[in-house]
Amino acid sequence: FLDTCTRAGVTRLSVGLQSMDDRLLAGLGRPGTAADNLRALGLIAEHWHGETSLDFIAGIPGQAREGIVADVATAARTGCGHASLYSLTVEPGTPLASLVESGSVALNPRDRDDELWLEGRAALADAGLCQYEVSSFARPGKECRHNLRYWHLEPYLGIGPGAVSTLPPGLAAALTGG
Repeated sequence: FLDTCTRAGVTRLSVGLQSMDDRLLAGLGRPGTAADNLRALGLIAEHWHGETSLDFIAGIPGQAREGIVADVATAARTGCGHASLYSLTVEPGTPLASLVESGSVALNPRDRDDELWLEGRAALADAGLCQYEVSSFARPGKECRHNLRYWHLEPYLGIGPGAVSTLPPGLAAALTGG
């Protein structure tokens, strides 16, 4: 699959690790484990020749400062050029939303979530990944072009389920027949 992506012109993989802590992954309702994440990172290292971005979440119920710092250290060890650090949001209809609604999981106080995010940001900076937008961090020259186009209000094309695009009016009309 990774070789096919390379041949098709894909230049960056974004891997949603969220955490490297099995307990936290289970609390999010994620079917994967830290071992699965490590296996995926190994396959990427062996077979992928493009850029890699790793995604993490700060503010997972039960997450500790040491945990977010350890997660970010994973990104540093892989040598990836890009990482995203998102604040947890509970989306309706997700397993986590059900657990919160039932009282099985209590969300952290907002200031605790903020502290965890700031710890993650500091750890990313220490690992050489500089913040260049709200949730995105990169080594110099490894910024995501899509993100930069988005923030500079330049057109971009998204492909796939749920993808979003912003295209110049003439091109948008040509593509939609309008």
